[in-house]
Amino acid sequence: MASPPQDRLPRQVDPFRLAEAGLQFQGRLPLSAMKRIQPLLARAGGEAEVKLEFDMEASGVHTLRGRVRAELPLACQRCLEPMLCPVELDLALSLVRSEAEAERKVLPYEPYVVDVVPMDLSDIIEDELLLELPQVPMHEIEQCPAKSLAKALKNTPAAAEKENPFAVLGELKAELKTKDHD
Repeated sequence: MASPPQDRLPRQVDPFRLAEAGLQFQGRLPLSAMKRIQPLLARAGGEAEVKLEFDMEASGVHTLRGRVRAELPLACQRCLEPMLCPVELDLALSLVRSEAEAERKVLPYEPYVVDVVPMDLSDIIEDELLLELPQVPMHEIEQCPAKSLAKALKNTPAAAEKENPFAVLGELKAELKTKDHD
């Protein structure tokens, strides 16, 4: 039976012990605690709202399930202005000590290799947020400060008549076929 959630997130954890104890946590984690995501943000600040449930399956597999919500301040790649990118994700991870263990066991969820114990809890959250980031963050076109420019560029005759760079190769190939048949 799982414990009621604790209203604070520990900084460092032994996720295997937490799973064996069936502990739950909820709280807020500052984005500034996530060093790999920092260079991708348009500005400092912000936080992730986190709810986590560590558990152990009857099969002996340690699991982590939960939910993460955040509004990440990213730079729109159309106008380069800051924008908030809402992220809401559900976690469902099987905690393993190595890749070999992940291959050896039947796991109910995606494996997450815990190579150092104790580990920073923010590492798991940061990994999952990084996976959720859009490849090219952009405002919706109607909310983008550069919408008039983007629409104008889309409708220019140059954009409509842009030549295929491989068209020349196609012409050469056709020319060679004609010479071969002569």
